Amino acid sequence: MRAADFGRLVALAAIWGASFLFTRIVAPVLGPLLTADLRMLIAGLALVAYFRLAGFDPQSTERLSRGRSPLRAQGERERHRCDR
Repeated sequence: MRAADFGRLVALAAIWGASFLFTRIVAPVLGPLLTADLRMLIAGLALVAYFRLAGFDPQSTERLSRGRSPLRAQGERERHRCDR
């Protein structure tokens, strides 16, 4: 595992753990429904920011034109990268 991958894994674990802490602290104050809505909003904004930084273009059909789904294409790229 490369250092960058390990760093991403640690960051993901920290964010995931923080979301439970966020829920535990905020739910008694705002209520469960608003807390869940805020978690989803924050997660969505973080995902949009990540996609923009990564250069992901949702309008691109290049990956789909080869007859493969984006997730399968990503999995194949990861498999070939690990084989090196």
